[in-house]
Amino acid sequence: MAKSKPKYYVVWKGKETGVFDSWDKCKKQIQGFTGAQYKSFKAKEEAEIAHKKGPSPTLPKGKGDKFGYMMADPLLYNLLKNFSEEHRKIPTEAENILWTYLKSGQLDGFHFRRQHIIGKYIADFVCLQKNLVLEVDGLIHQLPENKESDKEREQWLSERGFVIIRFTNKEIVGDAENVLKQIKAKLKVLPFGKDLGWALGYPILESVSVDAAYNGKEMEYKGVYTKTKLELFKSGIFEDATNNIGEFLAIVHALGYLKKQKSAAPVYSDSLTAMSWVKNKHAKTKLVATKANQSLFYLLDRAEKWLKENRYPNRLLKWETKAWGENPADFGRK
Repeated sequence: MAKSKPKYYVVWKGKETGVFDSWDKCKKQIQGFTGAQYKSFKAKEEAEIAHKKGPSPTLPKGKGDKFGYMMADPLLYNLLKNFSEEHRKIPTEAENILWTYLKSGQLDGFHFRRQHIIGKYIADFVCLQKNLVLEVDGLIHQLPENKESDKEREQWLSERGFVIIRFTNKEIVGDAENVLKQIKAKLKVLPFGKDLGWALGYPILESVSVDAAYNGKEMEYKGVYTKTKLELFKSGIFEDATNNIGEFLAIVHALGYLKKQKSAAPVYSDSLTAMSWVKNKHAKTKLVATKANQSLFYLLDRAEKWLKENRYPNRLLKWETKAWGENPADFGRK
């Protein structure tokens, strides 16, 4: 097995601050520390520079309509994500056995994820098609305090449409065939999950969402602060354009805006095409240049040039409309 590349962790706010060369060392500084701020980096030099510069400031809150989505605190999510990634590397014997049967859709074609974050919890295994959670319990779960926390966890998940089955390590190691029969039986009777929000997670509210509107003649685009719908920028009207071009320009505009703000906040778009163009640093459009869209092609060239000359830490994320409702930047003209 290939050896994983080392990571370096910057802690800006914690019991001790600085650059740490392992997740365990970083975790000791942030666990139990309210308002801890930290981030991982691939290179030590990059981490040291980030430590000196300080954490990226949050986006301006502004005013506007608040979203009703439940969302874990970003710091909590980062902590859970690190726990999840670390635990995947060191599964128990029982978890390893069960995963060999669940991975890659081997169990009647159903797709399972392991160490998957749901709200403020990490599920050992979950099938989001059926909202079925599988928990693998070791002896530690027999402790009274853990039994109580397991009960609270089950109640919280159940209220959100999940069904939980618990197996002990002994059951899986001793009779995996029987365990699989029970899982198959439950999958057979459970309806397909309707709550796509929980299946796909919830949007990161400290972010920028972008969208474009095109009526067949004219196009415009804008970017908003996801949490409040506060408009951050807007551009257009452009004649003789396409919606994908608008989405592409909106993403690049957002990246440029965030770079000036020194913010590492993610950018949401509901256009996979535009996201792929940004990734490839090229707008692969079939639109023909005309006198009417001359300014538009100037912006396209400038956007491609910016992508080739600039690096950015921001993640490009897909806005899941079916799960979360309309994109916050939507123009509302459908």
